Amino acid sequence: MKTKIFAFSVLWLFCSSYSDAQQDFQDWQKKQQEEFDKFKITERTKFQEFKDKRDSAFVEFLKQEWQAMQLFQGLMPDNMPKPVDVPRTKPQVLPREAILEPSKTVQEIQMPMPPLEKPAESIETFWAKFRKEGEPLTFTFFDVLLKVNCDPALKKAQLENPIDESRVSAFWADLSRSNYEDLIAQVKALKERMQLNDWGYCLLLDKMGQELYPASKSWSLLFVWFMLAKSGYDAKVGYNENEVYLLIPARNVIYGAPYFAMQGINYYVVTFENSNKGSNSVYTYAGNYPEAQNLIALNITATPAIRQATEEKQLRFSYGDKEYSVRLKLKKDAIDFYSNYPQTDLEVYFDASLSADARYSLLEDFKPIIEGKSEIEAANMLLRFVQTAFSYRTDDAQWGREKPLFAEETLFYPYSDCEDRSVLFGYLVRNLLGLEVIGLDYPGHIATAVKFSTDVKGDYVSYGGKKYLICDATYINANIGQCMPRLRDVQPRVMVLDTQH
Repeated sequence: MKTKIFAFSVLWLFCSSYSDAQQDFQDWQKKQQEEFDKFKITERTKFQEFKDKRDSAFVEFLKQEWQAMQLFQGLMPDNMPKPVDVPRTKPQVLPREAILEPSKTVQEIQMPMPPLEKPAESIETFWAKFRKEGEPLTFTFFDVLLKVNCDPALKKAQLENPIDESRVSAFWADLSRSNYEDLIAQVKALKERMQLNDWGYCLLLDKMGQELYPASKSWSLLFVWFMLAKSGYDAKVGYNENEVYLLIPARNVIYGAPYFAMQGINYYVVTFENSNKGSNSVYTYAGNYPEAQNLIALNITATPAIRQATEEKQLRFSYGDKEYSVRLKLKKDAIDFYSNYPQTDLEVYFDASLSADARYSLLEDFKPIIEGKSEIEAANMLLRFVQTAFSYRTDDAQWGREKPLFAEETLFYPYSDCEDRSVLFGYLVRNLLGLEVIGLDYPGHIATAVKFSTDVKGDYVSYGGKKYLICDATYINANIGQCMPRLRDVQPRVMVLDTQH
């Protein structure tokens, strides 16, 4: 009996000690959580105070007198007009004596993975994952209805006339008091989901701004300026005669847009439309918002995937005595995205890839056409394709302005000119033949040159100690190594292209 009492006492003492220990642990855990919550609140408060001080200082800075900056007319890449009619030569097979050594054959072409039949995830499904606060804001972006949630305080910002430094400063102050961080996070998530570059991010903000401030384009542009600066991009605004100007520097040249230079950087007047505001000068400020130093990049590192809309097309060409047909599946949302793309450096067009659908369908149909052929013959077949599968028309005649086309656009539209065909040819040679390509910029004309593994006679340029045979995508029926007669004595500017596609 005594043994049972003793055992019970020990058990009671153990349970009591365990209970006390558990309570102590829970008390400690609660205290730690309280300390952590206090730390989070303190850190959040510190960050808010820092943000407030930073914005307060910038608001005061904006109130200072702005300076008038003379706007220069938009830069032009080439003032030489393109020919209305392109030269032709008689179709002929490259003479055997032109090939100085045995030509390598095109080996097994590495095909990319076929595109998904259905998108892995719709934008609606993607967006449902996010926990959002604020009021819903819907807007249309390239025929896709998007929805974000934003702080109602954003809509309260207003700009009164006459526009001056103090009123622009007040607009920034109003926006800075809102919960803009959540909105930036949402827009960046959309940017990533739709594979948009920096320019696409600007377009998203512009569409959002138009929905937030439908009564005033000036207010919308001020919103874009604020959001870009808060996203770490260098951007300014200017004003003249009660009109706001968005001023953006870029890593690439933006041709045709009025601009001014400040501290060695060109700031371009950006409207997101095919129109330029008519003004000779703007009032703006020197300096930048803290940590807003990134420059907008116009490079296309991934083809936009805004909506899953494709169009099929068939192109035909002949080489020798045989006719060939190439079936294509092109991404319509990429075509729409490129339609009003700002004109920029030609290297941007050369280095942009095709959409997964276009890339797979193009390479799939060309693979049996050129595989097993010599590099020389395969290159000539590709050259004949870009020379004859499209009708020639200058940009001015087709668009009323200078508009270089991305490779996917050249495949989509019925007309193209020299730079468009050169961009497409460069893409084909790099992806199907794996050869080095450079761009050739002549006055009023663009061509390419290819470094073959076989030594071939013909017109060529030397660059970096290497021989590149001229391949002119606009000289109809010309073979590799045939330069337009009028350009044989002209030294072109060489454009170095990205070898990774």
